[in-house]
Amino acid sequence: MKRIVVEIGEEEYPLLKKIEKGEFSLNGKFYVGLNIPAKKRVEQLENILSRLVRSKYFTLRKKEDMLQIVRSKIDKTALMEKKLKETPQIYFVKTTTEKLPFRDESIDEIHLHNIFNDPAISKKTKKRVVKEIKRCLRKEGLVVASGDYAPPTNKNSDKFLKPYFKPTNNLEKIKELESTFSNIPNLKIYEKK
Repeated sequence: MKRIVVEIGEEEYPLLKKIEKGEFSLNGKFYVGLNIPAKKRVEQLENILSRLVRSKYFTLRKKEDMLQIVRSKIDKTALMEKKLKETPQIYFVKTTTEKLPFRDESIDEIHLHNIFNDPAISKKTKKRVVKEIKRCLRKEGLVVASGDYAPPTNKNSDKFLKPYFKPTNNLEKIKELESTFSNIPNLKIYEKK
């Protein structure tokens, strides 16, 4: 049976960065990075920021600064994908997160970064993402949620994930992931209920 680790990110892949640096070993697992196509991601963010500018919460300058940061992250991710594209066991898929391209109960770990605090992703979409994760995750699988947007992701990931998942009691896995991702803010690890 193939063991699969999936990472769903917006414009970054923290797990992939660890793999690239040799700080995380796949140990025979397959890595699949899922990302919204860059053009769609920028369009989503532009729409949100435009509404904020119109409502006087943002200045036009702040909007352009944020878009430049996102474009820069997307470019860095694209370079990393290109570099690792030929590596066996590593695959990249451009898709929406509402319909994951996996069979039921086929994934061992799903890493989510900045999904639940991202203002460009609607609550409805976040709920669909969680249902897809539940469908694709194996019975003993884990969901690893993290994020660096403010407010802290812990509250938002709990809000969306707790109806279907519970914090894991797997101490060995908690120690492994917390030591590997010590620089990733707001790390939470869940398992199926």
